[in-house]
Amino acid sequence: ARLEAEAEEQGAGGGSPVDGPSAPTVPIAPRRSAPRTPTAARPSGTRPEALAAQLQRVPEELLVDELRRRGWALIPPSLAT
Repeated sequence: ARLEAEAEEQGAGGGSPVDGPSAPTVPIAPRRSAPRTPTAARPSGTRPEALAAQLQRVPEELLVDELRRRGWALIPPSLAT
């Protein structure tokens, strides 16, 4: 979502407007500021590990569909080597 928003901002800086309906935009939550006290800081690596654990539970087909929707080209591991 952040990359799409940045691309949208770069496209809005110049050029002509695109004719036709635009794709729906997803609201982006504001970034949170860093914790101000050392006691509120998380240990390093906690968030990536938690995200990795969540992704393990997501069906492969759902991940493939989402990545393709975002414009990624996917090659199955058996064909990549």
